[in-house]
Amino acid sequence: MDDENDEERSVSLETGEVEDAFGETFIPSISDRLQIGYAASDKACQTQASEIINLKKMSDVLGIVIKDISMLKRSLYFSKLTLQAEYDGRLEAVAFELYNRVNKRVAEIEAIHKERIDVIRRSYKQQMSNALAKLSRDYQIFYGDKDAILEAENRKKLEEMNRHKEMMRKNELAQKEMYEMLQMQMEEDKAKQEIVPSRKSSAASIGGFLDEIDELNTVIKGNESRIYYLEECLEEIGLENKKMTTELEDKNEKLRAEKLKSAALRRDLDDLKQAFEREKEESRSRLEAQRKSLTIEMKNRLDEQKTEHQRDLGQKMESLKEGQNEQMRHQKFAEEARLKAALAKQEENKVVVEVPTEDTDLSRLQMLEKRQRAEIARLYKKLEALSAVSDMKIRVLNEHIHSLKDEMFLRQTLHRQTAKVKQATVTYVRRGSEIVPMGLQPMAKLVRRHVLPSIISAPSTANSVNPIDSVQQVKKQ
Repeated sequence: MDDENDEERSVSLETGEVEDAFGETFIPSISDRLQIGYAASDKACQTQASEIINLKKMSDVLGIVIKDISMLKRSLYFSKLTLQAEYDGRLEAVAFELYNRVNKRVAEIEAIHKERIDVIRRSYKQQMSNALAKLSRDYQIFYGDKDAILEAENRKKLEEMNRHKEMMRKNELAQKEMYEMLQMQMEEDKAKQEIVPSRKSSAASIGGFLDEIDELNTVIKGNESRIYYLEECLEEIGLENKKMTTELEDKNEKLRAEKLKSAALRRDLDDLKQAFEREKEESRSRLEAQRKSLTIEMKNRLDEQKTEHQRDLGQKMESLKEGQNEQMRHQKFAEEARLKAALAKQEENKVVVEVPTEDTDLSRLQMLEKRQRAEIARLYKKLEALSAVSDMKIRVLNEHIHSLKDEMFLRQTLHRQTAKVKQATVTYVRRGSEIVPMGLQPMAKLVRRHVLPSIISAPSTANSVNPIDSVQQVKKQ
């Protein structure tokens, strides 16, 4: 646009000099500037009076040649502008196609990258779940075995304590029985001593009683020592029982602590699982939100780039049109100025100058532009019509896809089958007043392969024969 605005044509009506769009100055010939008369200033030239006509002809020829050269330059300039605009359009189309391909490839790479990231994330999640499952299984196995061992030890200790208690109970019962037996024996001895008559006071009987008393004293001492030993044993057993009860209480406390610890670990494991599930859901929702935001952002960016590209194309086309219109106006103004200058000189010199005709190149370019615009409008209309027809076909196919599938299935099954019509006739013979059948005579088999039309095209009635109609015709015959 700046180059086109800089290449404006300036016209000077006083000197007759014309500066065209290519920066060249056209100066009329000497004969055109020559003035004959006393009031005119003399030009520094050596032109003879007889050479004025030849110089005039030469200047006219040179003017025609210069005009042809300027027209050629203008046509070349317009051709250059046309080629440049066409090249710019093709370059923009190729750049837009390349841009779309690059964006498509980038989207594919992003999709592949996301898929790989999802695969890696799923694999690590699977590894984490497997590790948690293994940890839970090992925890259950370890603490289950430990609980089983502790329960077995406690059961064994309880059995030993029960056996020991049973033993002590039996010993206590035996001691009580022994003590009771000794008391009974002592009471019997006392009773016997009271029952013995006082008159028996012989030395032999007294000596026997003394011996028996000594024996009983020795038995009592032995029983007392035994009772003392048994009491010591009972005390030791009581101490052992107290010790075992304290150990059992300690073991029970440890078992309760282990159970509480295992319950806490189970709760921690459940909390970890719940936290993992929450984190997984949050990461899934976050990834889904990121994917949606990225798709929306990419769509908005593509729409913005598309609208910006269309706006740039429209601005370039408008600027190109404005430049062409401005250039055409300047050319028209220059042509009018040139014509006015030529007419003024013709009136002054009384010489008939041929008026240039309309610029054929400009009209041809305008006609070409009109034809191209009409062709573009026609192609746009055709494209819209084809798009509407294709959309309608796709919509109809989507709506009637099930009926088309059913029709295709029926056609395939009918193609595989053959229409076989078996018909038999019975011949009757009159014998007097009776009509007797002679027998069955089978007719020829009516086997005919029916040509079915295609699904899309209309069914043709020339090659297809209805088997029911053929059977009815045979019956009529």
